[in-house]
Amino acid sequence: MVKHGGTGSLRGAEAVIDKDLTASLLARQLHADALLLLTDVDAVQDDYGTPRARAIHMAAIGQLADAQALLERRAGTVIEP
Repeated sequence: MVKHGGTGSLRGAEAVIDKDLTASLLARQLHADALLLLTDVDAVQDDYGTPRARAIHMAAIGQLADAQALLERRAGTVIEP
């Protein structure tokens, strides 16, 4: 994030952004054919952070139909029912 200084200069500022959402918006602006989000975690988890958490190693597009709606209602990239 960049802030304008009092003298018209620019300086860096700490900020927290949703990197996945930012990448998605950029991909749309660039009319990208695909967007790959790579990570070093073992698996995406359903019910992340709860005792019911379970790894999702593979999913078809139809199984993730509600993911976009869930992401639009929440900050970050945690997908929960």
